[in-house]
Amino acid sequence: MALFNDLALLRFVSFTLLIFFLAFVMLSVPLIIYIKIKTRNLKEK
Repeated sequence: MALFNDLALLRFVSFTLLIFFLAFVMLSVPLIIYIKIKTRNLKEK
């Protein structure tokens, strides 16, 4: 039973980390695109 609880906890932690990672990626991707567009605009001027 203790082993099962550890397994459930591990699964919960990994799932939470995965959600945080996906949220971080979804937030960082538009930011990177925005920075690339900004730097490109500065170079063209």
